[in-house]
Amino acid sequence: MVNRVLRPLIAVFGAIALTSPFIFKLDRFPSSKEDHPITRRLDIAIDDSDPLATATVSVVSKQNPPPAVSSDNHKKLTEILSETRQLIHRANSLLGGDDHEKAREIVNQATAKFRAAKEQIRDSNAASLAVRPRERKEMEEGTTETVDDVDRAMDVSRNIYETYITFPECIGHLFDECLEIVNADLVNLGMSTVEIVVHEKRNKDQDGYNKVVIVTNLEATTVMGRSGDGIVTYPFSWEDSVHGTRVLGVDGKWNCRDITPEDCCETIKESCQNPDTKGNYLECHIFVPFGGVGNARRDDRVFINLSSDGRVHEAPVIQ
Repeated sequence: MVNRVLRPLIAVFGAIALTSPFIFKLDRFPSSKEDHPITRRLDIAIDDSDPLATATVSVVSKQNPPPAVSSDNHKKLTEILSETRQLIHRANSLLGGDDHEKAREIVNQATAKFRAAKEQIRDSNAASLAVRPRERKEMEEGTTETVDDVDRAMDVSRNIYETYITFPECIGHLFDECLEIVNADLVNLGMSTVEIVVHEKRNKDQDGYNKVVIVTNLEATTVMGRSGDGIVTYPFSWEDSVHGTRVLGVDGKWNCRDITPEDCCETIKESCQNPDTKGNYLECHIFVPFGGVGNARRDDRVFINLSSDGRVHEAPVIQ
């Protein structure tokens, strides 16, 4: 019989795999100077399998001023976090060979390295506070060195996230629960946080133009909407065969907060009962973000590795 102390270790590391490097995309969001003039996004994983919508896991920086990491610190942190994941991979291999005592030792080493990385971030942030006003001015003026520091900080957030989800705090949890844990730590460290962003990917001339995309929670029991507020939108005007061209809902929106996607769909259809000039009726497309119920793994998408029940079981990979 397996020792009770070892059982959690086996559960944790039995499904962990070392991953290949990410492909990154950095975007700078336009915004007013009064709001968050430096809002940037680093896309780290994309679920592109749905025909009408794309879900992207992104590091999003909304701080003013944004976090910044020097080239030296970035190199050190990247090395530490990479070593942490390698240690976890070694622990997994040892568990496969039943060397549980050595596996526990390596787990402790990985935990210590991860803690050291976070302490270095805290120290770096404390040291940079005095120069932040100058950095802020340079960032607004587009100084290349400072922009690079901000980009490196976003990559550190990505690296922390990638490392974090291999630890027990995330293994076996629903992805949104894991994300809350990761983001709480990132906020505590003063770093950029990670979000799931859903985008529609169609135009009025494509198949499915007559479908309203309803984004649900991971359990597919209630409507979340793309912004998490339960609001469902339709981006096109409706060429109504009876009333002519019109905007559906209230300015193209329906409030489906706290109701099921099926009830939301009925509400949407009731608001537009006539076909358009092509003879098509308004329909619904229910979108469950990846990791949710019924959104199983496939081999043709880039995304976080999840089981069919939406729980994190290994580090993120490109597939």
